[in-house]
Amino acid sequence: MQATCIGVRKSGSAFLSAAIGVVLGAAALWAAGCDGSSSSSSGTGGASGAAASHTEAAAPKPTVKDRYVIGMVAKSSTNPVYLAARAGAEAAAQEIGKDKGVQIEIVWRSPTEEDAARQYELIGELVGAKVDGIAVSCSDPALATPAIDTAMAAGVQVVTFDADAPQSDRVAFYGIDDGEAGATVFRELAAAMGEGGRVAILAGNRAAENIRSRVVGAGMELRQHPGMEIVGVFHHDETPEAANAAMIEAQTKHGPIDGWALVGGWPLYSPQGLDGVPDSVKIVSMDPLPPALDYAAAGRVSKFVAQPYFGWGYESVRTLMNLLHDGKKPDLVVRHAPLEVIDPSDADAYRARWVGWVGTSAINNGG
Repeated sequence: MQATCIGVRKSGSAFLSAAIGVVLGAAALWAAGCDGSSSSSSGTGGASGAAASHTEAAAPKPTVKDRYVIGMVAKSSTNPVYLAARAGAEAAAQEIGKDKGVQIEIVWRSPTEEDAARQYELIGELVGAKVDGIAVSCSDPALATPAIDTAMAAGVQVVTFDADAPQSDRVAFYGIDDGEAGATVFRELAAAMGEGGRVAILAGNRAAENIRSRVVGAGMELRQHPGMEIVGVFHHDETPEAANAAMIEAQTKHGPIDGWALVGGWPLYSPQGLDGVPDSVKIVSMDPLPPALDYAAAGRVSKFVAQPYFGWGYESVRTLMNLLHDGKKPDLVVRHAPLEVIDPSDADAYRARWVGWVGTSAINNGG
């Protein structure tokens, strides 16, 4: 799939207008290519933050059981961030099960590679298997929403993590404030670049709610850095190869580019991910996965912004069990965990966390 560039702008105000247009549903802007043509917290419990809304529906009256089955549907089964989330879910199942005197089984059902249509099918399959609850990270909220609503109507309680489907009937969401994440990436990049230069945003899947919010957050932050200029937002398939190709194409068509704001760390998950990107280019990225930490050690990445990968799974299971077993509604529908900025000097310590979450085998095999 060819990379696409959205909203190339020479000024912060113009870029910001385009970015806000995304959230308001300016579909034509998001479908346009650069030339105007159409183209397709670490630990076991995450800290809570601001809420977007409060729970309104009454909690279902619990049918106390001695065994619960919770399905987990991530964007992919190979990405280490979701392996960490799975580890968090399994840790919560063990700890909470022991505390409540029940058995909790986690049923892992995720596409091998990101596939929104397959996610839709997997949610349906879990409902058909009569699981008690489902936790899902939504690749495409438009596809996930009807599947979630069908599950809820069937009495299966659903929570979302990482990437939300805010228009669905899901019980709750746990993740980061993606707007603030995008702003943090841009803020750290501006500092690394001395508050001046031409910046490109690498933005992965245009359909994902969390990615769109990060782009808007970066655009909002741009207003605070008058010496910075955004040359474009570049979308691509979420693989290291496609991300690298998007960066090279952007530099060829829209260079010079002095810095990259990576609202996802896709190119950094391959040893060849920055091939063709000059060493002088400053980079700040989301998601310090183990392969990406190698780039920090090599001096190619100035800072990382980390999410509560383990906590995604842990908090999802905790929320579901509070509802299913105790009949306790979540106090907040949307709960935000704090972001964590990782300096290259912290790379070894953060790598040790990954070992604790997913083990050395998953790290060495790239998930």
